[in-house]
Amino acid sequence: SLIAPSRASAQTWRLAWDQPEAPTLAQTFSYTLKVDAAAPVSITPTCVAAATGSTCSIPLPTLTSGQHALVVTASNGTSSASGSLATSQVGTPTNIRIVIDITIK
Repeated sequence: SLIAPSRASAQTWRLAWDQPEAPTLAQTFSYTLKVDAAAPVSITPTCVAAATGSTCSIPLPTLTSGQHALVVTASNGTSSASGSLATSQVGTPTNIRIVIDITIK
């Protein structure tokens, strides 16, 4: 269990992961989040430059207490008027983690 410092005025919980692509490219992908056995839902992360690509994050969804499986998926398929499908290899999200930002005043 985590305990915030007594002077903490705000806490923000985020789900974060690393993408091997640069932020401008990583932001163009479509992302989904699957929690446990629920259907995947579309998410729009914020991606920033990291040492090797990007670090992307979203606000952590509300979860019940207990263990949960969270799966982030990235894809970048686009279709053209001719009906062909153009895709390229998208890096797999790695290093998925929960980040807690605490502001202390």
